[in-house]
Amino acid sequence: MKFNLIFTIIVTFQLNIKVFSQDIPPANYTGEWIIHYDTGQIKEKRNYKNGELTGEWLFYFKNGKTEVRRYHFNGRADGEWVWYYDSGQISVKGKFIEGKKDDVWVSYYENGIISNKTLYQKGLKIRSDNFDKRGVLDKKNHPIF
Repeated sequence: MKFNLIFTIIVTFQLNIKVFSQDIPPANYTGEWIIHYDTGQIKEKRNYKNGELTGEWLFYFKNGKTEVRRYHFNGRADGEWVWYYDSGQISVKGKFIEGKKDDVWVSYYENGIISNKTLYQKGLKIRSDNFDKRGVLDKKNHPIF
């Protein structure tokens, strides 16, 4: 009787570890990896090649709409990244090159009006301009946009 109780506890513990490790694929995994909310809805879709993130990585709100769309190449951020409001409107849009922010990153108010533009070059912030809810420039530096 005592032996059965101990055995049951060990099995339960091992099952819990397996459930929690579903967010991380096995080493050298290649293919699509999908993570679900407790409700069964898809939470994330990732792509791996030999254990490294590659291609599109999508995050979803619980309502099923896309929350974030981003890209990786050989395990590093590379390509366009877009965040969305749960309404579907774009929140932030920018680009990574070889793991570093690059080019103009744009943030939006939920109504679609630009709230910020920031210029990056190889990960270094060069300039940032903020806009009010009407799209009027709040902070003036040297004009490049």
